[in-house]
Amino acid sequence: MSFREVGLLVVYAVYGGAWLVTGVSLWLYGERTARLGVAAHLRLLSMFAFVHGLSDVVDVGLRLPGVEATPGSALGAIRLTLLAASFILLLQFGLAISIRDPRIYRSVITLGVFGLIGLAAGLLSLYAEGASALEISAVERAIRLLIGLPGALLGGYGFYMLSRRCQALNMRECARDTLTAAICLATYGVLAGAITSGYPAPTVILGLPIQFYRMLAAIGLAVACISLLKRLQVKPSEMTDSG
Repeated sequence: MSFREVGLLVVYAVYGGAWLVTGVSLWLYGERTARLGVAAHLRLLSMFAFVHGLSDVVDVGLRLPGVEATPGSALGAIRLTLLAASFILLLQFGLAISIRDPRIYRSVITLGVFGLIGLAAGLLSLYAEGASALEISAVERAIRLLIGLPGALLGGYGFYMLSRRCQALNMRECARDTLTAAICLATYGVLAGAITSGYPAPTVILGLPIQFYRMLAAIGLAVACISLLKRLQVKPSEMTDSG
């Protein structure tokens, strides 16, 4: 492998690791937080981050020497399935954090489960029919644009509305955390949904692969959400009393 290829591999690995750490961290901090309101919705964001991180780990595997690095390979199928599942979870989060009616929220979750099953079946049939790498790449672009981008923008809008409510209640720290999360998530949505990356060569911006900028957005989102959850934490005695 050339020096450039090794550098790209490192960027991809760190990018995937950032999402995995984000998913695990949000889940662990959520365990010590009263799971009400936004704290409950962040579970969906945690699952998105973890599944998305797994898809990036598989992406790293596709780029190792001696591996069939094509979207139509078995690893490519696994990666695309994980990617699609993660974006459905992100869309679920975006809808959940934007909808305040509990009944509508439960309906959204139910529809999301069926949507996930339907999308998985569609991807399996796509590979079973022996679709070309070009067709599979087109499917990935559609998933990013039609599911990933709306999910990220909805999530960003939900965080923004939370920031405004926190500001109205004079909760400046929470307002800052939620506004930062809104900016990072919306930025990630544009970078990952509207600006697609070529395969196997990534899209380059200012000399750096787009995954580098996606990684920065992921880290910013993680820091903001963890800071928010820390402010929402309850004491162990309070959790015992509430149980």
